[in-house]
Amino acid sequence: MKRFNGFRVLLAAAAILLLLFGGRYFLSQRHAEEPIIAGEWNDIAAGRYVIALLQKHGDGAAFGFDTEPYSSVPLHHYVYDYYRLAYTGGEHHLVAAYTKPEPFDCRNCAPRLSLVEFVPAAGGWAPGTRSIGEIAAGSWGSPPYSVGVMELGPDRFGVVIESSNDQRGAWEASLDIYTAIDGGYRKVASIVTERHGNLYEEQGLPTGSWRMGTLPQTIAGFYDILVKRSIGSAETPESVDPADNQVYRFDGEQYSPEP
Repeated sequence: MKRFNGFRVLLAAAAILLLLFGGRYFLSQRHAEEPIIAGEWNDIAAGRYVIALLQKHGDGAAFGFDTEPYSSVPLHHYVYDYYRLAYTGGEHHLVAAYTKPEPFDCRNCAPRLSLVEFVPAAGGWAPGTRSIGEIAAGSWGSPPYSVGVMELGPDRFGVVIESSNDQRGAWEASLDIYTAIDGGYRKVASIVTERHGNLYEEQGLPTGSWRMGTLPQTIAGFYDILVKRSIGSAETPESVDPADNQVYRFDGEQYSPEP
């Protein structure tokens, strides 16, 4: 009986170790699947895979185009760009693509952006964290003006989407930041980078330009974001009181301005 109990203890201990170290292994693979790109990284092969993935995803409704006529017209898929992510354990790659029906040319017609991260796998590269058709970005049927990546923390990257809005002579630009959380990409920040026009001044909102950077302090694996304000034009900015600068801190769900 004692030998049997001892065996059960060893079995339980082995199960705990498997959960701890095996779980870490699978997390480190960032939801990797079987390799679909053999050998060295290849942008063209990855782009073809992502386009095929989008084609299989479904019709307009599956991409959020749930109103007529857009929910029933053919969809077109395009690769936007490729990005290299330098993790501590080695590089990953990210492919951004966008989807839209045709025709699709109204002011509020925003294509759907998809993000697919590729991770090293045995003998090649496999798809990992992804977000398919969940991000509406752009206008007049065109994708966002700019999509880039920034380091948000140790082994943590953000996808930065730049957008702008022009109304009644007032102009505002902002950055939306998405990062990989729970197997997909989730928006964690929306930060104004430029604002001009009498409309905002009448509303008592600050105008000018803001430049964004990160601070080394880390909360839950995320750097603080420092947003510095300036006035004047982008070509000839004028500094303002440092008290007008704003620190954004990750609160476990998203970035919020510090009081």
